Amino acid sequence: MTFYNTEVPRGTETYKRIYNQRTATERINSRILNDYGLHRMMIHTKKHYSFMTTMIGICIHLDARYKQAQTEV
Repeated sequence: MTFYNTEVPRGTETYKRIYNQRTATERINSRILNDYGLHRMMIHTKKHYSFMTTMIGICIHLDARYKQAQTEV
């Protein structure tokens, strides 16, 4: 089996861009799990889980808009 994916050399601009995207994703995931308590919720159905993750996503966007509005004032 041959793999054609090669590692991106560290220190390159591409590596920095990919790494920054990764850390941003990890921060969002941490916020969803810890700040909004998704891992503590008793969710038993896929429908309920989807609803809660949608609501959490909306809250994250509202928090960002609120923070932006505070810096503009």
